[in-house]
Amino acid sequence: MFKALAQSTKSIIAGTFSVETVGSARYFRGMKNIYALMIVLLASTAQAGGQWSFQVSAAKPAGAFPVGVGSRLVINSPYTGTSAGILLGQLLNADGSFNSMMVLDANPVAKSLVVEYIPAALVAQAPAGQQNVLKLYEQQGGTCTGYAIDDFLLQAHMSGFTGTSKLGQQLSTEEGRTELLADTINQYYLVLQHRFSINGIMNQYGKTFGFNCGKSIFSTAAQARAYLMTALRSGMPILLSFDVGSEMYNGPFPLQQMIQGAPAEDGRLWQPRKIGERNGGGHSVVAASAFSIGGKDYLVMLDSDWDLPRVWDLNAAISDRAAIGEIEFYSCR
Repeated sequence: MFKALAQSTKSIIAGTFSVETVGSARYFRGMKNIYALMIVLLASTAQAGGQWSFQVSAAKPAGAFPVGVGSRLVINSPYTGTSAGILLGQLLNADGSFNSMMVLDANPVAKSLVVEYIPAALVAQAPAGQQNVLKLYEQQGGTCTGYAIDDFLLQAHMSGFTGTSKLGQQLSTEEGRTELLADTINQYYLVLQHRFSINGIMNQYGKTFGFNCGKSIFSTAAQARAYLMTALRSGMPILLSFDVGSEMYNGPFPLQQMIQGAPAEDGRLWQPRKIGERNGGGHSVVAASAFSIGGKDYLVMLDSDWDLPRVWDLNAAISDRAAIGEIEFYSCR
């Protein structure tokens, strides 16, 4: 089973869904065919009440989670049968309720690795001890950094951070969560003391919630990639702030919500600009976790341009051509 998964991965790395080698027209044409077939199959099984189940075949701990992102799964689907997969996260709503499973599935219908989001109502059996990943609020207007700070705090809480326990108290009610989101936006864009200072805002929150934050900038892309892969093993998130280029990039895998009538997910990504590329403005996102497959490294990313996490090909996103000195990495402990 995992031999087939590895072979599928190799074909993708060779160019089937490569960010660098596949044009957007071909990419989205291929995904459209995948989506059409999968939605037809899902419609018939949803009517029959079919459900998914997941078993861990090789656990990979991350921080407080015995079954972290990157753990190998056996996926039992009501319409494609048994396949090999990788856990990308147990997606939780902001209130902590179970929203969906996010997996990378060696889907036999698509004949490709597919990022699938399986809603909680269709999950009959899920592994205990899975790593939590935030199901996002989609941002309103050009407020990505305010949302990214809020996403960071929510993801830190879901990752097991307790500190003074005040963060958990703040996030325990809808009123508290709304106030925190409004405050992160206000602090970054309007309050003169901390305006446009992510580190200043984070450390102000740290005084209340019980953490210390720091900013890292690297001189080489290799250093940045190594830092991310190592730091994310702790289970705690990292906030990235950078300038984008003029064009979006296609993600490494097609995306599909496994629910009847779900629209095709936009597979494009905002990523750090390349050296010499026109500056398209600033952007901020949160790296929630990391995993490796087929000799390549990937990140599970929280980007508030979308309400579901996305996957970055780490070597493509932070390549040796990236304007590495412009990328700021924020972590808290």
